[in-house]
Amino acid sequence: MFPIIAANRRRSPSCPRPRRSSSRRGAATVEFAMTVPILFLLVFGAIEICRLNIMR
Repeated sequence: MFPIIAANRRRSPSCPRPRRSSSRRGAATVEFAMTVPILFLLVFGAIEICRLNIMR
């Protein structure tokens, strides 16, 4: 097997870690807010269908 080489290089102070911009963080928040209701509908819809199937 091949050895796994981890890229755990320490960054020098002259090369700081890049930060996420606030617009990217805001875009992720909006995408999350748009997908959560659909996800809840799918999950609770599946639960209700299973419940109705059991009651029959």
